[in-house]
Parts: sequence; C-alpha cells; structure tokens
Amino acid sequence: MQHNPYQKFAQYYDVYVQHFADDLPFYCDSIKESKSVVEIGCGTGRILQVLLGSGAHITGVDVSTEMLDIAKLRFADQLATEKLHLDIHNFLNAPMATHFDTALVTFFTFNYVLDDPQIFLSNLHNSMDDQGILIMDLFCPKPFRLPETDGQWYDMSFSTDGRTIQCRDRRTMSKEREIRTQIYLDGDDETEIITQRRYYAPQEIAALLFDSGWSEIQFSKSYSIDEFTTSINLDIEDSHFLVRAVVNDI
Repeated sequence: MQHNPYQKFAQYYDVYVQHFADDLPFYCDSIKESKSVVEIGCGTGRILQVLLGSGAHITGVDVSTEMLDIAKLRFADQLATEKLHLDIHNFLNAPMATHFDTALVTFFTFNYVLDDPQIFLSNLHNSMDDQGILIMDLFCPKPFRLPETDGQWYDMSFSTDGRTIQCRDRRTMSKEREIRTQIYLDGDDETEIITQRRYYAPQEIAALLFDSGWSEIQFSKSYSIDEFTTSINLDIEDSHFLVRAVVNDI
C-alpha cells in the first residue's frame, strides 16, 4: 500500500470528496447490528462521521499520519469520550490486537494494495471476531471500461472557504494498474500527486477471500444491503462493486 502520495493528498482530500455521499446510508444500514466496527482507509473521517451515530464503538484506521491528524482535530470530542479510536495501521504488516465484528474497507482503499493482497486479507481475517463481517468497496477503472479515456486530461474545480481549487486529472492503465496523475492549483501553489490503484475483478477477489479464510462471499453493484448476490457481471457503466464476506471460523 502506498504511503507518500497521501501525505500530499491530505490537504485536498476533503474538497475532493465533499460531494460524494452515495455510500453513507449504506454503511449506516450495514452496521445496525454491530458492536465494534473498524473502517480501514478512514482518511479524514468522511464516513466516520456517520458511523459514530450507530452506537457501536468505532475504530478508524489509515496508513497516512497526515489524514489521521485532520481526523483527530475533527473528532476531538469523540476521541476524548472514547467513542472513537484512531490508529495508524497497515494490514500488510500484521493483524490488529483489537478484534471487531464488522470491518469496512471503504472508498476503494483495497485497490491501493498493489502487491500481496492475500496477506492483507489474512491479517484482516485474524483481526475479526468469529462470524465477523467484511464489506469492501472496489473500483472499476474508467480507462479499463472506456479505453478512449486512457491518458486523457480532464479538468475539475472545487470551492472551499471562499476559494476555488483547480484540478487536472489523468488516468492511464498499465495492465491491471491504473496510474492516476492529479495536479492541484490552489492560488499560486501547484501540487502534483501520482497514485497507483490495482483493479481486482470479482472472480479474483472471491478467490483471494476464500484462500484467506473468508466465506459466504457475495457481491453487489449498488449501495444497498438487499442486493448482494453470489456473482455479478460488470457492465461498462459500473464504476465500482461491493463485496461482502464472513469469517470462516471452522
């Protein structure tokens, strides 16, 4: 999993995701029965904010100190009352000492695992209670679905605190990896951020999960807890898919 790009991205993360909320009701529904939840790839806390209303104990995990520093300021009251715990942790290195009944790998976090995905999933499995539930949101790269967009620059802008931030964005596929170049223009400041994300097809994810000790593997193309099935066929319009699995404690 990459570290350095998100040291620079932390300052722009909130404006980049500020209008994306399609997944929030889904995650609230998904943890209604949960008592201990870990969000992996919590960033600055976009999803943590709504998870905290569930009554469960919430842990947010990320590999970026800069992201978590912002989250610590945002959730100072919840951290003080121990309703929330934030931790630097990389599941490529080890399981967590604390166990959870629900793990959420949100907003394409798993796609940043470029190598050794089974180690990540095995260590996550070993951080779960018996019959613990895993939900992951994975992306389908735009250049993979629409080859004509490969290597093309696209412009976007974000408004925040009375100023406008411009962003140029280019995605290029190299086999199963998407190389994303973003250039942020904020006044006189220009920041280039290059990240890589790996595409995992549903069949590949299913095999990785099974080999890592997970069972009852299901998929969905929408943010709905009622639409998970044992298999899916992705269409050109599908920018992401969800996978749900349960700890196999046999």
